[in-house]
Amino acid sequence: MSEASVAVVIPALDEEEALGAVLAELPRRGSAEAGGTGPDAPSARPGFHVREVVVVDNGSTDRTAEVARAAGATVIREPRRGYGAACLAGLAHLRRSPPEIVVFLDADHSDDPRQLGDLLAAAGDTGEAQARWRDALAIFTDLRLPAAAEIRDLLMPRAGDP
Repeated sequence: MSEASVAVVIPALDEEEALGAVLAELPRRGSAEAGGTGPDAPSARPGFHVREVVVVDNGSTDRTAEVARAAGATVIREPRRGYGAACLAGLAHLRRSPPEIVVFLDADHSDDPRQLGDLLAAAGDTGEAQARWRDALAIFTDLRLPAAAEIRDLLMPRAGDP
């Protein structure tokens, strides 16, 4: 059974103190079933593997980027301030080789990275869940928000794209 490829995008601004723990606790592989989170979770069932962790440094003046690199994360710099700008920069980086799933995680440890397996289990893998996601994405990208067109261009395939 194949595992879903997951990329985790972590927008960060001056988070050197919390980021190390977030990255250390983030499971890299596991079962996408409730309770199946952790680096040693059984992988015989359909599950996930985190193929890339992208920390988007949003103008930090501390050692955020250094901490991220030391933990094996890819570091992208985004000079435009703001959580949304950092998220878009992370998506733009992933566009070259998109994963099946993108997860956004806060760098300040307000999200529990150990719950990644539970989150993916709740998202589901059924055709119905995928249809709901496509519908929600279509509605979201059709909104008249400044970033909606940019998000649509990043997430929706264009004619001629591989």
